[in-house]
Amino acid sequence: MLTPGWRNLAGIFLGLAATGCGMFGGAKVAQYPCPQAGILKDAQRLTKFLPGPGRDLTDVVFEVRLANVRTKCTYGKSGVKIDMLVDIAIERGPADKSRKAVFAYFVAIANPAGTILARERFTALIPFVPNVSRAVTAEELEQMIPLPRGRSAENYRIIVGLQVTREELEFNRRPRR
Repeated sequence: MLTPGWRNLAGIFLGLAATGCGMFGGAKVAQYPCPQAGILKDAQRLTKFLPGPGRDLTDVVFEVRLANVRTKCTYGKSGVKIDMLVDIAIERGPADKSRKAVFAYFVAIANPAGTILARERFTALIPFVPNVSRAVTAEELEQMIPLPRGRSAENYRIIVGLQVTREELEFNRRPRR
């Protein structure tokens, strides 16, 4: 599912790649390794409960887990274009009445020094088909890291995570049974 919010990304370090990579003639551009991509451990899972104090199994609306991030990159004259697939696994909980899960996640880019250069929040809506309580899907994203010609993005990092509240973060950090 292509996330429309990505098209509106502002900022110098992250945005849509709209240029070809030398395919219409011109000098060849050297290809370097892709930036490292991964999932932030404390923001890999989200258990969404009904509003209120209840936190047992009967209060679970859905559980979502970021399963994997796959990337492919192409270097061009103005930087590196990264095509990403974020694999998401989701399970419907007993408290779900809407047959859909709505949650937010983020993608951030860090430079080689670890400084976050850009961060964008996305909202995903994943419907549950009748008689199925689990789903696996992939969010498609495209991004661009502007770099001078001949410079590698190999030491940049792409960080993906679910947007969690303080309470959800603390729940994620508890030992699982």
